[in-house]
Amino acid sequence: MQQLLAASDQYLSEVSIDQHHDAIAGTAMQYVTNDYQTKLVQAAVSGEAFAKEHVAKVINFKTGILSKNGAASVLTCSGK
Repeated sequence: MQQLLAASDQYLSEVSIDQHHDAIAGTAMQYVTNDYQTKLVQAAVSGEAFAKEHVAKVINFKTGILSKNGAASVLTCSGK
């Protein structure tokens, strides 16, 4: 549970930074915008990896099905 809360806190922290007036209005320098984006993506990827791991564990616990690829077999929609 602590890992889940830490991942959530990291993501929410990056989202709050992205709501800064420079990020919203587009007045930030390009390198700052790139930094905002990089940190947000890193937080999202970290949280997604954690979620996949635990979804695989829940599937195994509830059904007894154990995927040979573990968390890598859990599919998510990345919005692309």
